[in-house]
Amino acid sequence: MKKLFIKIYSSILIGVILITLVSYLLINGINQHRYNMYLRDVVGGTFSLIAEGISRHQEEKQQQWIDVIERLTGLSLSQVPLSKIRDFSAYELGINKRPIYIQSDLTLKTAQIALPYDKNNQQLILLNIQDINQTISRISALLILNELGRHPKNLRNQALKRINTLFGFDIKMIPSNSVLLDKAQKRQLARGEVVMSLSNTTSGTPSINVYANVGNSGLILHLGPIPTFQWHPLSLILPLIALATILLLIGSYVLIHSLEKKLKTLENGIKQAGTKNALPIQLVGDDHFSNMALSINDMMQRINSLLTQQKQLTHDISHELRTPIARILFRLESLQNKHFKEPNNNISGMRTDLQVLNKMIEEILTDASLDNCNHLSAGSHNTMQSFDLSLSIKDLISNLSTQYSSIQFMTDFSSAPKEVLAHQTHLLRAIENVVLNACKHCKSCISITLSTHQHSYWILKIDDDGQGIETQHREKVFQPFVRLDSSRAKSRGGFGLGLSIVHKTISLHSGEITIDESEELQGASFKMKVPIFAN
Repeated sequence: MKKLFIKIYSSILIGVILITLVSYLLINGINQHRYNMYLRDVVGGTFSLIAEGISRHQEEKQQQWIDVIERLTGLSLSQVPLSKIRDFSAYELGINKRPIYIQSDLTLKTAQIALPYDKNNQQLILLNIQDINQTISRISALLILNELGRHPKNLRNQALKRINTLFGFDIKMIPSNSVLLDKAQKRQLARGEVVMSLSNTTSGTPSINVYANVGNSGLILHLGPIPTFQWHPLSLILPLIALATILLLIGSYVLIHSLEKKLKTLENGIKQAGTKNALPIQLVGDDHFSNMALSINDMMQRINSLLTQQKQLTHDISHELRTPIARILFRLESLQNKHFKEPNNNISGMRTDLQVLNKMIEEILTDASLDNCNHLSAGSHNTMQSFDLSLSIKDLISNLSTQYSSIQFMTDFSSAPKEVLAHQTHLLRAIENVVLNACKHCKSCISITLSTHQHSYWILKIDDDGQGIETQHREKVFQPFVRLDSSRAKSRGGFGLGLSIVHKTISLHSGEITIDESEELQGASFKMKVPIFAN
């Protein structure tokens, strides 16, 4: 069992680890793709303008252009052939579908971006970047101003439209009086500096707006809002955590519910063991519980077989003892008549002991015969009789009153059933055993009450004013050969089979018998509840 629960907890732990790992890899993969797309949209246009600038120049001027960009950005540009680009993700940029290659590192939050600058797309400009938002935003504004400066004023709007297709954010020229900046930022803008302003978009994601003067035109170049990259957005993490939790709870519920169901089946099967409702425990599967059920079934089969053999042996021995006991009694009678004219105490004592032994054998056989009955009415309806139970009990009390003249018998049959259907011999013997038990252990008084319950059951209560039976012993007294050492002592007589016969007789009549403390007499209280018409 311990190994099974270790496996369960290990499985749940492995499930948690796997879900966490899958969630991490999924978030990582999504972030990787999102970051690459972000780089394409935010810096793709900037690299496209750099590549266009390189392609416009030749030889020394080309290198001069690269040097200018390096001075402006503080970054290092390198020219590499396409064959050197490995493990890069390829994307398309703008309406002309120009290829851009991106390789990002989420751990270091860095990226390598390569863009072709020749007609055959075989030569690429490569750049390693770290501070994307600050550096690239500033250089983007300068490159766009440079590109616009290459065109006459009347063609700048057309050039701006083309530039817009390269970037993933808006680029426009606006009047200077519509710029929402503070006084310090406006002074920077008047000095010809590129001004960046951090703000929040309607979605709550921080963004950057970039402003720069467009020469002496009175217009301001506005880039943005440029969203900043959110590495672990809650919109991705929370659903994944919720999904992982739900999956874990569902998996745990299915697993534990299945185990609880099997444990319940095992528990019910074990409780029914040894009763008339006992059936083999049926569990499907090849787990520990199913194997345990098979083991329990085998064990119960062996126990039932041993009990059957024991009962049969007891029955056979009891039968075999009857003949020699009868012979010994006969020979004692012959010995008494032949050699002793007067009564002999030794012979009388042996005769009494043999009669006690004979009575014990009779009780053993009666107890064994009740074990062999599944139900008193099954297959032998002629054994069931309809009779007046209250009248039979009155006759029993009348006979016992003579034997126990010092005991006061109190009876109440005012609500007794007129008649009951039962095995009269067995039932009256069981009732007699209980009354005799009360006679042996009471002080001076016994109360017997017979009543009906909802016209379906008859209830017989037999109370005495003796020492009673302790709670922990009340189930034991119904077991064969059990006699308590306190109030129910061996010195009181009996073989320990009387109450066992009572319990089996009441059970076979589909009834029940319980022991409690008498409320009136403070001694033991035996209560029998049996159907009026036993099935």
